[in-house]
Amino acid sequence: MKDFITSLPGRIVIITALLIILGGVVLFVVIRSKVDHSPKEPSEETMEVVASSESGSNEKKTRDGDMVISKEEETYVEESVEDYLERTAKIVSKVSVIESANVMTGAEVTGFFGDRGFGDASITSDFSMDGNYVDEVEVTSNTAEKYPEYTSVFEAESGITWMLDVANGCITAIPISYLIDNEVNLRIILSESDKLVSYDPESNQFFEVVPDKWEYFVVTVPKVDAETLNKLTSEELDKLWK
Repeated sequence: MKDFITSLPGRIVIITALLIILGGVVLFVVIRSKVDHSPKEPSEETMEVVASSESGSNEKKTRDGDMVISKEEETYVEESVEDYLERTAKIVSKVSVIESANVMTGAEVTGFFGDRGFGDASITSDFSMDGNYVDEVEVTSNTAEKYPEYTSVFEAESGITWMLDVANGCITAIPISYLIDNEVNLRIILSESDKLVSYDPESNQFFEVVPDKWEYFVVTVPKVDAETLNKLTSEELDKLWK
């Protein structure tokens, strides 16, 4: 399962499932932007978003690959990342990737993950420092190059699969398998702060935001590490939001 999730087709399937479950935009803007920038063909499981039949003559359908978009959905699909964030969060600050002092090299982020108990995890990046798509470059302790964002997958002792994301020095964790298996219609994200960092490759900027509570359910913990994630069983996650 780990190899499937870390592959690009696997991510597309995961994101598709989350879109169906959560009924909105992808868990986080940066994940959505990875799929948008992918040069690969959409998988057979690409979601169809179909406008309600009750919309009648006001409905306008546009075909984009395998996706059918109603007039109401079209505005959100075409909006920029910054527009999306302005609609779903309070933007605290934004900084150019090139100007940021918090971007780590591949070697530095490998140590960062190792110090948190994720030493065996495969770490990849999808974008270069100038915002170009690079198709899942795997970084190691010997990687001197910097990348704006890094992702990995952690299989916790509880059986939950977590997607880890590091952007501009900040780490978050999303309980991917829990959300899918339990059809949770909340975007649950573990963070060490109530502020989240989103990377936008189109503008090549980091956005620090405080998300709206109806858009994301942010759980703040002292440290996002293996010890914390191993303790969070499905029952413990249930208690956080139910």
